[in-house]
Order: sequence, then C-alpha cells, then structure tokens
Amino acid sequence: HNLASGRARRGRGVGCSPAPRRAGVGCACQINDFCTGSRGSRDPATRYHLDPYHFGVVSVSAGGYLATLLGTAHDSHLLDSPGNLSQSIRVQAVCLYFAPVDLFRLYDYSEKRQTPQASEVAKLLGGDPRRNPEQVHLPNPLTYLAEDTPPFLLIHGLNDTVSPPGQSRLLYDALRPR
Repeated sequence: HNLASGRARRGRGVGCSPAPRRAGVGCACQINDFCTGSRGSRDPATRYHLDPYHFGVVSVSAGGYLATLLGTAHDSHLLDSPGNLSQSIRVQAVCLYFAPVDLFRLYDYSEKRQTPQASEVAKLLGGDPRRNPEQVHLPNPLTYLAEDTPPFLLIHGLNDTVSPPGQSRLLYDALRPR
C-alpha cells in the first residue's frame, strides 16, 4: 500500500491483473480480457492523479505473451475488445519475465521435448497450429512490430524449460533494428 500510494503522489500507479486463464476459451477471449483490463485501468486514472497517456505493463510467462501483444498490436483489430473503445490500449513500456512470443515455435519445442506446453498452446489456439498457420500468425506479437513499438525490457533465465530463452531472443532480435 505505501509503495503504491507513494508512486500515485508522483503520478505513477501500480496495478496487478493475473493472466486470464479461463478454462475452455481460446486466444481471442484471453486477449479481449487483457485489453478490457487495460482500457478499464485508464478510466479512473485521473481520479488517482495518474497520467492516462503514460502506462506501462509488466507481466510474466503466459501473461507476458499477452503483454507483448499489448505492446506490439495496439493498432490492430486483433485487440478490439468490449468496453470503452475510446480508451487507448497503447502502452509506453513493456517489461516481460520469461514470456513466450512465438506460439508455433513454442509448440514445436514442446512437442520435441514432450512437455505440456504443446497441449496448452493447442488449447489456446483451438488446435494443432501446424494445421492452420493463420491461427498462429494473427496472434504472433512479431507480426505487429512497427516504428512506434514501445521499449521492452526482457528478463529470461537461461535454463528455463517452460518458456525457452529462445522465445525472448526472438523478440530481442526483432526489436533491435528499430
């Protein structure tokens, strides 16, 4: 409480939203949940003396995947969600801890190593991503990188077997030329 209230006095806020993990729903529903939360946090910003035009997002693992989309696909209709569409979902900074980025590569990695992530990716995308490449291309954050993509801080352990470090490396390499 003291950390959050002290930051609010300086125009910064701290919020927490768990990664949406509703059983039986696909990628679009989880993206919509995340975007609705982002829009909803801007509505009361001025009441808490926060600048609604300076928002960053910090997230881990599966939530980090959604945060990556929030940082890259803000101008895409992929992120249209219910709620106040006049509120921007654009963020000015993204901090990720061991986040997956490319679900097709994560699926392939997991299949080869027989880890449970492949079944989680298949559930999220509505089936085996090798059978429908478009279902992987649309929710891939790398698809939406642009000149106005905000800065990213990537934190990833080298021995991570759930979300392999190569996932962060993909994003790092894609962000570098900007």
